[in-house]
Amino acid sequence: MVDSLGSDNVAVLAQDGGNVGGYPERDWKRYEMMEMFLDAKFIMMPQSIFFNDSVELQNAARMYSKHKDLTILLRNQQSFEVIQKAMPSVTSILAPDAAYGIGHVTRFMEPLYDVIIIHRADKEAVSNIGAFHFPDNLSFTESDWDRHWLTPRGETYGLVAFVSFQWAALPIAGPGVNN
Repeated sequence: MVDSLGSDNVAVLAQDGGNVGGYPERDWKRYEMMEMFLDAKFIMMPQSIFFNDSVELQNAARMYSKHKDLTILLRNQQSFEVIQKAMPSVTSILAPDAAYGIGHVTRFMEPLYDVIIIHRADKEAVSNIGAFHFPDNLSFTESDWDRHWLTPRGETYGLVAFVSFQWAALPIAGPGVNN
């Protein structure tokens, strides 16, 4: 198909979601697809990267570096740095997660909590949940998300908590706050 259209006229967009590394069956499916379109522009939508060990990372680097025009959109700084270091021939772009594209969603019920902290409880968990201190007038709860999806240690934890706090959008009295 690429031959009949010309490689300059074909781009493959791979919708992924954070399963680069740590999921060998998904990685191999992706490699197979990339090999079918070696001459086409190949773009992997926003990803986070997690490798169980350096052998997995080296294998991925070898496979991804075979493609002549691969771009990976990365949704956090840690993943961006991993790809830049391990796969310098791959174009890496730091981009927000596609979920941010939903925009404003009108609430259909009153919130149960002012803040919901979504954090990891699996092998990638960061154990600094006690680092968050909220004013006494805010109610909060903590939760994990689907335990089958892996994302990098570190930054993701704080990012999700920060975004959750923004979503609360509460008028809190204090210095610098217009009441």
